[in-house]
Amino acid sequence: MPIPIKVVVVTMFGQDTGGRPGEFHTWVEQLPPLEKLPFPQGYRDLRYNQEKGVLGIVSRVGSARAVASIMALGTDSRFDLGKAY
Repeated sequence: MPIPIKVVVVTMFGQDTGGRPGEFHTWVEQLPPLEKLPFPQGYRDLRYNQEKGVLGIVSRVGSARAVASIMALGTDSRFDLGKAY
């Protein structure tokens, strides 16, 4: 059964933790606990907060990269994005 997602947070840059903080780092730090989900078809692993139904993704900068990342997420059978914002 797919994981129901309520909100998808799309950022363009940033590391999960450590390093130089960016958009994604802020979400990871401010919305714990965020479980790391493997996402080999994307730039970074996804982050998921089961309690709130929030999924975070780094799409990277540039139209082609962003389109590829979001398309990969949209076709990932692990998630039910039918009611996601």
